[in-house]
Amino acid sequence: MKPNQISYQKIVSFFGKEILDKNDLIDNQKLSKIVFNNKENLETLNSFTHPYVIEYVENFIKENKNNLIIIESALLLETPLKDLCDELLFIKTDKNIRIKRLMEGRDYTLEKIESVMKNQKEDNFYEEKCDITINNNTLKEMKKDVDKYLNKAVFY
Repeated sequence: MKPNQISYQKIVSFFGKEILDKNDLIDNQKLSKIVFNNKENLETLNSFTHPYVIEYVENFIKENKNNLIIIESALLLETPLKDLCDELLFIKTDKNIRIKRLMEGRDYTLEKIESVMKNQKEDNFYEEKCDITINNNTLKEMKKDVDKYLNKAVFY
Protein backbone atom coordinates (compact mmCIF):
# COMPACT_ATOMS: atom_id res chain seq x y z
CA MET A 1 0.00 0.00 0.00
CA LYS A 2 1.40 3.35 -1.01
CA PRO A 3 1.07 6.77 0.69
CA ASN A 4 -0.88 8.23 -2.24
CA GLN A 5 -3.62 5.59 -1.99
CA ILE A 6 -6.84 6.38 -0.16
CA SER A 7 -6.72 3.18 1.95
CA TYR A 8 -3.26 4.15 3.20
CA GLN A 9 -4.51 7.60 4.17
CA LYS A 10 -7.54 6.21 6.01
CA ILE A 11 -5.47 3.61 7.86
CA VAL A 12 -2.80 6.08 8.99
CA SER A 13 -5.41 8.65 9.95
CA PHE A 14 -7.30 6.13 12.10
CA PHE A 15 -4.46 4.03 13.59
CA GLY A 16 -1.83 6.78 13.82
CA LYS A 17 1.67 7.34 12.48
CA GLU A 18 3.04 4.83 15.00
CA ILE A 19 2.20 2.10 12.47
CA LEU A 20 4.63 3.54 9.90
CA ASP A 21 8.19 2.42 9.32
CA LYS A 22 11.16 4.75 8.73
CA ASN A 23 10.13 5.12 5.05
CA ASP A 24 6.56 6.14 5.96
CA LEU A 25 5.18 2.82 4.74
CA ILE A 26 2.73 0.84 6.83
CA ASP A 27 4.59 -1.66 8.99
CA ASN A 28 2.36 -4.73 8.77
CA GLN A 29 3.73 -6.19 11.99
CA LYS A 30 2.87 -3.05 13.95
CA LEU A 31 -0.57 -2.84 12.38
CA SER A 32 -1.32 -6.52 12.91
CA LYS A 33 -0.59 -6.20 16.64
CA ILE A 34 -3.34 -3.59 16.80
CA VAL A 35 -5.97 -5.25 14.62
CA PHE A 36 -5.70 -8.97 15.31
CA ASN A 37 -6.24 -8.51 19.04
CA ASN A 38 -9.29 -6.29 18.61
CA LYS A 39 -12.24 -7.31 16.45
CA GLU A 40 -13.49 -3.73 16.02
CA ASN A 41 -10.06 -2.58 14.80
CA LEU A 42 -9.96 -5.50 12.34
CA GLU A 43 -13.40 -4.59 11.01
CA THR A 44 -12.33 -0.95 10.68
CA LEU A 45 -9.18 -1.94 8.78
CA ASN A 46 -11.22 -4.17 6.47
CA SER A 47 -13.66 -1.32 5.82
CA PHE A 48 -10.72 0.86 4.73
CA THR A 49 -9.26 -1.71 2.34
CA HIS A 50 -11.95 -4.05 1.06
CA PRO A 51 -13.98 -1.61 -1.08
CA TYR A 52 -10.86 -0.65 -3.06
CA VAL A 53 -9.64 -4.21 -3.44
CA ILE A 54 -13.10 -5.29 -4.62
CA GLU A 55 -13.24 -2.45 -7.14
CA TYR A 56 -9.77 -3.32 -8.45
CA VAL A 57 -10.63 -7.02 -8.87
CA GLU A 58 -13.98 -6.24 -10.54
CA ASN A 59 -12.22 -4.00 -13.08
CA PHE A 60 -9.51 -6.59 -13.66
CA ILE A 61 -12.14 -9.25 -14.37
CA LYS A 62 -13.96 -6.97 -16.82
CA GLU A 63 -10.73 -6.26 -18.68
CA ASN A 64 -9.73 -9.95 -18.79
CA LYS A 65 -13.08 -11.70 -19.06
CA ASN A 66 -11.94 -14.41 -21.48
CA ASN A 67 -9.02 -15.54 -19.35
CA LEU A 68 -8.69 -17.90 -16.43
CA ILE A 69 -8.49 -15.64 -13.37
CA ILE A 70 -7.62 -16.82 -9.90
CA ILE A 71 -8.44 -14.60 -6.94
CA GLU A 72 -6.49 -15.38 -3.78
CA SER A 73 -8.26 -14.00 -0.74
CA ALA A 74 -8.56 -15.04 2.88
CA LEU A 75 -12.00 -13.41 3.09
CA LEU A 76 -13.42 -14.06 -0.39
CA LEU A 77 -16.57 -15.72 0.93
CA GLU A 78 -17.32 -12.66 3.03
CA THR A 79 -17.23 -10.23 0.09
CA PRO A 80 -19.29 -9.65 -3.05
CA LEU A 81 -16.36 -11.01 -5.09
CA LYS A 82 -17.56 -14.56 -4.43
CA ASP A 83 -20.51 -13.83 -6.72
CA LEU A 84 -18.15 -13.14 -9.62
CA CYS A 85 -16.51 -16.55 -9.35
CA ASP A 86 -17.51 -19.56 -11.43
CA GLU A 87 -15.96 -21.86 -8.85
CA LEU A 88 -14.63 -21.46 -5.34
CA LEU A 89 -11.54 -23.36 -4.23
CA PHE A 90 -10.47 -23.87 -0.64
CA ILE A 91 -6.73 -24.35 -0.15
CA LYS A 92 -6.60 -26.53 2.96
CA THR A 93 -3.57 -26.98 5.18
CA ASP A 94 -3.50 -28.71 8.55
CA LYS A 95 -3.33 -26.21 11.40
CA ASN A 96 0.06 -27.39 12.71
CA ILE A 97 1.59 -27.12 9.24
CA ARG A 98 0.17 -23.58 8.85
CA ILE A 99 1.67 -22.61 12.20
CA LYS A 100 5.07 -24.05 11.27
CA ARG A 101 5.07 -22.29 7.88
CA LEU A 102 4.13 -18.93 9.40
CA MET A 103 6.81 -19.23 12.06
CA GLU A 104 9.49 -20.21 9.54
CA GLY A 105 8.42 -18.18 6.51
CA ARG A 106 7.24 -14.96 8.13
CA ASP A 107 9.00 -15.17 11.45
CA TYR A 108 5.66 -14.93 13.29
CA THR A 109 5.45 -15.78 16.96
CA LEU A 110 2.97 -18.38 18.16
CA GLU A 111 1.11 -15.58 19.95
CA LYS A 112 0.69 -13.62 16.72
CA ILE A 113 -0.41 -16.70 14.78
CA GLU A 114 -3.01 -17.53 17.42
CA SER A 115 -4.33 -13.95 17.36
CA VAL A 116 -4.73 -14.17 13.57
CA MET A 117 -6.26 -17.65 13.58
CA LYS A 118 -8.86 -16.78 16.23
CA ASN A 119 -10.37 -14.38 13.68
CA GLN A 120 -10.64 -17.07 11.00
CA LYS A 121 -13.49 -19.47 10.42
CA GLU A 122 -13.01 -23.21 10.85
CA ASP A 123 -12.04 -25.36 7.84
CA ASN A 124 -15.48 -26.99 7.63
CA PHE A 125 -17.02 -23.58 6.84
CA TYR A 126 -14.85 -23.29 3.72
CA GLU A 127 -15.28 -26.94 2.75
CA GLU A 128 -19.06 -26.50 2.81
CA LYS A 129 -19.08 -23.23 0.86
CA CYS A 130 -16.42 -24.04 -1.74
CA ASP A 131 -16.74 -26.25 -4.80
CA ILE A 132 -13.29 -27.83 -4.56
CA THR A 133 -10.75 -28.44 -1.81
CA ILE A 134 -7.06 -28.38 -2.69
CA ASN A 135 -4.81 -30.08 -0.15
CA ASN A 136 -1.73 -28.03 0.71
CA ASN A 137 0.00 -30.14 3.34
CA THR A 138 2.82 -31.08 0.97
CA LEU A 139 3.97 -29.62 -2.33
CA LYS A 140 3.40 -32.96 -4.06
CA GLU A 141 -0.17 -33.20 -2.75
CA MET A 142 -0.96 -29.62 -3.74
CA LYS A 143 0.58 -29.95 -7.21
CA LYS A 144 -1.46 -33.09 -7.88
CA ASP A 145 -4.73 -31.39 -6.86
CA VAL A 146 -3.96 -28.15 -8.73
CA ASP A 147 -2.97 -30.00 -11.92
CA LYS A 148 -6.16 -32.03 -11.76
CA TYR A 149 -8.25 -28.90 -11.29
CA LEU A 150 -6.51 -26.85 -14.01
CA ASN A 151 -6.81 -29.65 -16.56
CA LYS A 152 -10.53 -29.79 -15.86
CA ALA A 153 -10.91 -25.99 -15.90
CA VAL A 154 -8.93 -25.40 -19.09
CA PHE A 155 -10.65 -28.16 -21.07
CA TYR A 156 -14.11 -27.71 -19.56
